[in-house]
Amino acid sequence: MYISQDVEHRCEHQLRPWVRSRARGDVLYVLSGMLPICWPGTNFPRIWDAGQAELDKRLGMLSSWGWRRYQLRAVREACIAQLGRGIVSVCCGGGKTRIAWGIAFCCGGTWQYVVYGRDIVRQAADAFNALSSRYMPDGTQVDIQAWSWSKLPLWGAGVLVDECHQAAAKNRSKKLLEGRWGWRVGLSGSVFDRTDGRNLLTAGFFSKVVAEVSNMELVEEGHLSLGKVHIVHF
Repeated sequence: MYISQDVEHRCEHQLRPWVRSRARGDVLYVLSGMLPICWPGTNFPRIWDAGQAELDKRLGMLSSWGWRRYQLRAVREACIAQLGRGIVSVCCGGGKTRIAWGIAFCCGGTWQYVVYGRDIVRQAADAFNALSSRYMPDGTQVDIQAWSWSKLPLWGAGVLVDECHQAAAKNRSKKLLEGRWGWRVGLSGSVFDRTDGRNLLTAGFFSKVVAEVSNMELVEEGHLSLGKVHIVHF
């Protein structure tokens, strides 16, 4: 499959998850997030341009502040994801807000974190403020803000979508396609578990899973304990 480097993005205007590419006179439509999968070899365009040394420096700071090994892996893979598209599959208890804050810290710029429900927005905002005040003692704030879908700003360095499988819903899909962010990263513990046939849209918006954190990994590292099941017969 040949796809030219000058892919013409029409998502914002057409409000549908397609990108038009004129290759050798033909018109090819590809799901926008799927482009990294279609690009040949390892010559994927990348959005991270600060250099490996700078990324290692920032990850080292997160490590010194207590970020876990799998959280550092998730942050790194999200930062360098091809075309700034990727999914972090992290189970419950894996620390999605810490991962999100770490991504914003490493990449810099203004980041939007979108969740469903006002209570969760407040919880995420409080968590981000607590992380900034604890690990940025000079008063510098990591510029990441929590929003509901209805109030989500359509600009910034990147957007982090909690429970990204829910972004395949019609109204949320339009929001994502209207937005002008560099990075578009999804976080979810059930990435492709929809039952309505819209999993393809999830892959289209966010591309592939770039980092995966399973329950068993957390158990093996001592962060979670296996539950015990008692069967009672009546």
